Amino acid sequence: MTAQDLASIALPTLITVGSDDILTTPADAAHLHRSIAGSTLVTVEGAGHGHYLSDPDMIAILQAGWVHRNE
Repeated sequence: MTAQDLASIALPTLITVGSDDILTTPADAAHLHRSIAGSTLVTVEGAGHGHYLSDPDMIAILQAGWVHRNE
């Protein structure tokens, strides 16, 4: 996606990243967060690229809470 594409996103956006992710790094996630107005960035400490697999219950609670706040 281009910077213009990212800037055009006008929906609530949750960005999650593992602190140890080497494929989509925390710096990449921070760039997305800065580029998408009103986005939320959550870093999962100690997790890698499959951070959603490391603690799926925690991720589900995080996502459900975010959806509830952004309905």
